[in-house]
Amino acid sequence: MGDEWRRKTYYHTRVLIDTSRILDPQFDDVLICITGAQLEMLRNLMQYLHRRSTFVSEQFDTHYLAPTNNEWDSLQAEVAELESVLMGCPDIVTALNAIASQVACLCYRASRAPTFTPTTQDILNHYVTEGQARYDDPYPSVTIPDADRCAVAQLITRGAYEWLTELIQPAQDAATDILVPIAMALVADWLGAAVFGMPTGAVLATLWRLIEVWEEGEIENVTNTLVSIKEEITCALYTGLAINNRTAASMARAVINEQDLAAGDKILLGLLHSPWMAYAANLAWDEQTAWGIANVTPGYCDTCDDWIVGSDWWARPLSPVGNTVILNHPVGASWYYGCWQGTVPAGQICCGIVYQVQNVTGTCEVTPMGKTEASCSGSELWPNTSHELAETLHLALNDTEVDKDDILETLCPGAIEKPTAGEVIQVEGPVDINGGFKIGYDCTGYAEVAVSWQIFEGTTPPA
Repeated sequence: MGDEWRRKTYYHTRVLIDTSRILDPQFDDVLICITGAQLEMLRNLMQYLHRRSTFVSEQFDTHYLAPTNNEWDSLQAEVAELESVLMGCPDIVTALNAIASQVACLCYRASRAPTFTPTTQDILNHYVTEGQARYDDPYPSVTIPDADRCAVAQLITRGAYEWLTELIQPAQDAATDILVPIAMALVADWLGAAVFGMPTGAVLATLWRLIEVWEEGEIENVTNTLVSIKEEITCALYTGLAINNRTAASMARAVINEQDLAAGDKILLGLLHSPWMAYAANLAWDEQTAWGIANVTPGYCDTCDDWIVGSDWWARPLSPVGNTVILNHPVGASWYYGCWQGTVPAGQICCGIVYQVQNVTGTCEVTPMGKTEASCSGSELWPNTSHELAETLHLALNDTEVDKDDILETLCPGAIEKPTAGEVIQVEGPVDINGGFKIGYDCTGYAEVAVSWQIFEGTTPPA
């Protein structure tokens, strides 16, 4: 008798909604679009959802049961939310309008993109044929002599400035047909008679972004930023060049990304400090061109730090020269070892290194080893391990007292951590240290291990 009040009679015109399908939805959430007329109908139909007789919880041959009080409260909560939705979704509309604005901006930029015509292709083919350009990137890694690092760093920043201020031409159709020869002429002025193979991809990417900042009126802001950070970015390049041109480019981008610029403008400045620019600057300095000599100030880098300081660590870059272990296993059943040797200054604690396994050939496996087996001298950074080292970048770090994530992001994004943190030993100076490596036993193979960063605890490098 307690459910008599829920008992309802069937009517052939009555549309019944299953209570269980509302309280336990059978469909995923969806985003729908309706017209104003459809919205009008839905808002009026909402009246039926406030009638208990619209919902059925149990069905019988001659009657059905409407929802219980608890079910009704839950149903009405859903109805209220639907009514709210039918009043509009301002947050979603705002987000969609923002997306539409971005799409419109992208469409505009696409319509104003530099014209890459058959003529452009013919021009590029000409420079490739003449040996002044090439289609691939010929500068995967270039080492700059230590004595030339400061000069090359200065010429990179000068070259970036000249591309920014002298190359842009307000060509109405933004035609690369016009800009590519201008760019090549500008670089030729830097290098004189030296042969130079500029990567065409770098040329086009840089030119296109230059055109965008010109059209958007951002050129003055970008130029002023480059002038204001000249000393900081030159020092970053100087430090990175101790390893190679790619490290220098990465450190320059780190400085650029800290600036108050639009994302696209940061990309542009990054392109202007790319590895190919370091190659051009180094070539200009080697050739002692008039442009190179005129834009280098002796002693400019004397105030630059030859290290980088992180949140609770510091690291010094290591040149590949003198810090690359050559592992060349001869034919025969024997072990072959190599050793990286370094130093820890007085009062400092070395907690790890960054190293690259590269140029691997043959059937041997490269693994980290202790100092005894590898015939190293001084304190070891790790004992014998069984880690097989892939041909990639590695981080060996005792992260007890340092921020590992900060080190990974700053020095070696994507690096594999081998040996593991628990295997790496903290070494306090003054002392010589080492990192041993083994290449196989009964095998034939070759590999190089290039140590690029030595990492220390604290934020106070030696004076």
